[in-house]
Amino acid sequence: SKTKKLEGAVMGGAKTICAAVPVLSRAHQDQLRGIFEYARKAGWRIDVFDHGAYTQPLSQSEMLNVCDGLIVCDLPEFTKLPARARRKPLVLVDCSVRLSEQHPSVLNNNAAIGALAAKTLFSRRFAAYAFFPREGGDFRHDDDWSARRGKAFAEAVKRLGGHFAVGTPPSSGTSDSARKRAAAWLETLPKPVAVFAANDKFARICADAAAISGFKVPDDVAILGVDDDDLVCETAAPELSSILVDFRACGYKAAKLLDRVMKEGARHPMAEMYEPLDVVHRASTREPSGKTNWRYARALDFIGRRATDGIGLDDVAAELGISARSAEYLFAAAGTTVSKTIIEAKLVAARASLLATRKPLARIAAECGFASAAYLVRVFVRHHGVTPGEYRATGPG
Repeated sequence: SKTKKLEGAVMGGAKTICAAVPVLSRAHQDQLRGIFEYARKAGWRIDVFDHGAYTQPLSQSEMLNVCDGLIVCDLPEFTKLPARARRKPLVLVDCSVRLSEQHPSVLNNNAAIGALAAKTLFSRRFAAYAFFPREGGDFRHDDDWSARRGKAFAEAVKRLGGHFAVGTPPSSGTSDSARKRAAAWLETLPKPVAVFAANDKFARICADAAAISGFKVPDDVAILGVDDDDLVCETAAPELSSILVDFRACGYKAAKLLDRVMKEGARHPMAEMYEPLDVVHRASTREPSGKTNWRYARALDFIGRRATDGIGLDDVAAELGISARSAEYLFAAAGTTVSKTIIEAKLVAARASLLATRKPLARIAAECGFASAAYLVRVFVRHHGVTPGEYRATGPG
């Protein structure tokens, strides 16, 4: 039988783990990378179940007959699991806070994401701040990931002294009519307004809605999403700023927690959090600077993409079609320099690599555009007050 063949394929002592992870988005791909990183250390075999690639649900998959444990990142698939599968060692990822009270779980720190969004957007002064939730959700009542981000954002804005626009946003969606409803909602908000969207998908919808209403982004409507899905963010016009979340650490934590469950036989609720890493600034949240604003935004986007390639002042000037002296003046008007901005972008890449990988420091330095590991250490300490090794100690280990 097919089950016997599967059982034969996994013999040899290595544990087989079924990871039910939709692989379409960058976030889930990074979660899988984290799972595989821990699996290599533990000597596991990972069978990935992506419901989009199978004609049958996980509940009917023969993977359930032979796996030693499950990591489930898909709430609909979990709700359909039979009782026999739920008796296996199991870890849920971002399924719900309610379920985390019943099963070992790894959860996104949505409150921290909302607070970071408020801090980021409040660095510019807007007439109002608003939240654009997931479809079908009212952030004031819906106790889910979108709700928690919205509540934390609203509370942080109010603590900072900003005006949070309480008006109920439309039910989001991807249809033209949904975009028109979102546009009508944007028109009711004071301008300029900063909109924090539940994730990059909804940030993209918000950007489309702003275009329908004739609002300029970021001058009239600044937009910040979550997940830093580069395919979504970098194909928008203008490109979308986004909060980078440590999804790789999420996958690693989930696998490590499952290992604990399998070794200890623990089935009681255990919950771990994973955190936002940083804000990836693109054109949708740039500080307006008169006639030079579009050039400055383009320069920042270029540096964000190419900082680790060893670019310098001349490269930035060439990208903008202006002289090096003009590029220096452009950045001076914004209160910074080209070299400082490039260093900061390199440090963003280095911090992400330190927390998401176990690469040696010399390799991270080379990949992030630093001349040597020693130089990276000096720059890192000067900017962050700790060494790269001390910073890495805050990540999964």
